[in-house]
Amino acid sequence: MEHVKSVSQRVKQASAQPCQERGLPVEFLRNPATNKDAMARQLAADRKLANGLVCALSTVEPSPSFKHRGTQMVRRMGACQVIYQYQHHPKMGWMYARLQTWFPFRIQVGINGREWLPRRMDRARVKYRQQGNCFVWIEDWLAAQNSHGPAVED
Repeated sequence: MEHVKSVSQRVKQASAQPCQERGLPVEFLRNPATNKDAMARQLAADRKLANGLVCALSTVEPSPSFKHRGTQMVRRMGACQVIYQYQHHPKMGWMYARLQTWFPFRIQVGINGREWLPRRMDRARVKYRQQGNCFVWIEDWLAAQNSHGPAVED
């Protein structure tokens, strides 16, 4: 059990370290229902961060884990600290990674295609109009719908 606790502690430290080194917020949220995305976007706007790492927000959420039952390991849901790292990626746009800090250390990455596509169209010089998450006009639909995106190298 001590090994499990020490690995979990190292994961927590390694997850917060990139933000700490850059002087970016690392905050624990007592209420897991807090809109973490909205909070991270506000932090980015307040600090005028257009690219790169923005913050690390952590909270306790239900997460899958394991428990000993006699000589067997049984899967269960339990309360676990999770860490969300938010960033503006230069090619993918706004994104986050959610890392569970207890075994089995599940990771979820959230990428919004409506942020990725305009960046690709900008690089390919395809004109478009966007309102919120909706593209109301795109100059070259074929380029936008191409399975590889507009003809431009990543």
